[in-house]
Amino acid sequence: MPLHLLPSRVVVVADNKILGIDRATGEELWTLPATGPRCSDDGARLTCVSGHGQDARILLVDPLAGAAGAVPMPGVAQALTDGDDLVILTQVAAEYRVSRLDGAVMALARMQGSGPGVSSTGGPTASVPDWAADPTWLTSLEPGVSDWPPTIALFGTEVMVSVPREADGPSGSAIANLEGHILDVATGDLIEDTSRAEPGGLESGWLVERAQGGLALYSPGRGPVSLGQGQQFLQVDDDPASPIAIRTVESAPVPDGQGNAPPVSEMVATSSETGEVLWSRPDEWAVARLDGHVLTTTGTSLVGVDETSGAERWTLGRENGIWCPCVGGGHVLAGFAMNFERPDAEQAGPAPTLVGIDVRTGDLVWWLPSDGWWVQVVLDGDRMYAITQADQSSISAWDVG
Repeated sequence: MPLHLLPSRVVVVADNKILGIDRATGEELWTLPATGPRCSDDGARLTCVSGHGQDARILLVDPLAGAAGAVPMPGVAQALTDGDDLVILTQVAAEYRVSRLDGAVMALARMQGSGPGVSSTGGPTASVPDWAADPTWLTSLEPGVSDWPPTIALFGTEVMVSVPREADGPSGSAIANLEGHILDVATGDLIEDTSRAEPGGLESGWLVERAQGGLALYSPGRGPVSLGQGQQFLQVDDDPASPIAIRTVESAPVPDGQGNAPPVSEMVATSSETGEVLWSRPDEWAVARLDGHVLTTTGTSLVGVDETSGAERWTLGRENGIWCPCVGGGHVLAGFAMNFERPDAEQAGPAPTLVGIDVRTGDLVWWLPSDGWWVQVVLDGDRMYAITQADQSSISAWDVG
């Protein structure tokens, strides 16, 4: 259930609808019906694909009013805005097609009404208008795994396409690897094929391994950030280009004498310039880097480690530790605590809770009651928006500054 932060609105994308919520009050202002919507935004407008196969159509949504213009587009899987134009990804039996539709955004905007609702050229059987059937360019790509859809993103002048393709796993079983294609947004020309292009989650960033430049993190509103040699991608990292590279290394499983062979893991810090090992910590995995500290987990506890020396500063057990997805800013890491003992009289015993931890000391900075598992969170300055999942999904906003 993704959410999008847009001017004055939080837009929540559910399985069968799109909801517009007032960012200040939490009031639901409009709802649009949609079938399995896949949405993107450019900071001001929301572009969605609703339906599948022959029933698919593209919606351009005004987030303030909830007014949407729609056009049928059989086979379309995703759509992005680029100024007044659309870049779309279409799935057909033999190939994936990426194409550009000049003027499509303006055409859809002219179809929008003055209030909530979808204005369309017709139902799913309506014909595709001429402007939508005549792309400026069209580039064909080899298809991937049929039940794992491809994804696209636009960063500057480049369209990135991530395609899951079948590969041989370590034991001979088939696995899906994410492979990437990078196209010129103006011409559709293939700039580069990449060995790895992973769509991001919480911050809509992409991890891309380019032939020239190595591993880079692409995210909206800024240029790509190159990760240093040996640096693992961390979900929260305020210094991804640090001269100290952090990664988790797994070695061959070691039998424990009881028929089990758990993998052996070690967190290693190296110089990103020379590759020299600076320090290591066995049986720990890196979770985050924030304010000069590396946060690790042993599987049962959260550990705060000095980035420079590798010295342990503090440890939180399962009852107080946090689990990701997580976010961070300044010296506070926020995540989900499953067994937190809330310091309020109304709550007896452990309960799921959103907590903020000071990475310097491990001390609790704040806590927020949760009605379920934290599935997505977005920070906007000192305000945090969270979607939680229990019997049903819910969204909440908190001021945590």
